[in-house]
Amino acid sequence: MREQEAPLTDSMRVPRRRALRVLGAMALAPAATEGARALHPLVPPQPDGGTWRPGFFTPDEAAAVEALAEAIVPETDTPGARAANVHQYIDWMVSRAAEGDGPAELPAIVREGLTWLDRRSAALYGGRFAAVDGPRQAELLTRLAADPPREEQAGVDLFREVRRLTISGYYRSEIGMREELGYAGKQYLTGFEGCTHEHHLSWEPDGAEGRGQEPAR
Repeated sequence: MREQEAPLTDSMRVPRRRALRVLGAMALAPAATEGARALHPLVPPQPDGGTWRPGFFTPDEAAAVEALAEAIVPETDTPGARAANVHQYIDWMVSRAAEGDGPAELPAIVREGLTWLDRRSAALYGGRFAAVDGPRQAELLTRLAADPPREEQAGVDLFREVRRLTISGYYRSEIGMREELGYAGKQYLTGFEGCTHEHHLSWEPDGAEGRGQEPAR
C-alpha cells in the first residue's frame, strides 16, 4: 500500500454476500459495450458521441471531485474511484438534482463545498485540492471526518455528500461490481443500497486490508 493512499476501512466495506444478494431485488443496467468503457455505466453518452465532459461541474470542480472520490476509494489491490469513473457519476447525479430530479439542496452543497475545499487546501498546503499530494488530501479529509469535525460546515457537508455518492457510484460501476465484489454477470446495478448503514459511511485514512475481503464479524 502506498503511503499517500487513504483506503477503505473495515467499517466502510460492503460484504460481498450482501451486495450480491441485492442483485435479485434491484434494477439492472446492461454492461457497458466496448466502445462505452470510457463512461460510467449509468452516465448517458455524450450528445456528439465524444469523450466525457462534465454537465454540471467546471473543469476545476470536476478535477477536485475526481481527486476527492479517489481519496475516499483509492486504488489498492483493486482499482479505485478514478478508474471506475465515479466522478462522472457524481456529476450526473448533481446535474439531475439541478434539473429537479434529486435533492434540491445537493447542487448548492457541492458547489459551495468545492469552493471551500480549494480555498482551504490553498490556505493549508499552497494549492488546490486536486493539485496537492495524497497525504495532504488525506489529512484534510481526516479533519472533515472527525467527530466533532475540525473544519467548517461547508466542507463537512461536501464531504458527506461526495462520500455517499462515491460509494454509490463505485459499487454501481463495472469495476466495483466485477473486481471489487466479484460479480461476473453481464449487467450492473442501477441502484445499490448496501452502503446506507451508518458504519459503512465512516472514513478513516489508515490501515485497511484489501477491499475484496469481507469485514470480520
